[in-house]
Amino acid sequence: MALVSADSRIAELLGELHQLIKQTQEERSRSEHNLLNIQKTHERMQTENKSEGERGRGERSPKPPSNGPETARNQPGTTLKPPPKPP
Repeated sequence: MALVSADSRIAELLGELHQLIKQTQEERSRSEHNLLNIQKTHERMQTENKSEGERGRGERSPKPPSNGPETARNQPGTTLKPPPKPP
């Protein structure tokens, strides 16, 4: 009796696995177009940055960090302190 229930449970789990694999393949097919667009855009940006460097303009320098709370929020290991209370 236990062997029959184990066999049916295995068959049920294999059926679920099969459905999940099919669902994953369908989702991948739907998102493949977006992934290709992202890849093309990335390649285009790399080409543009490379050509800017060849023209002598160089790459844009990164924006310096501000001293505001956004900087501390983005830094790992830092904690934000509340502003001091007015007297």
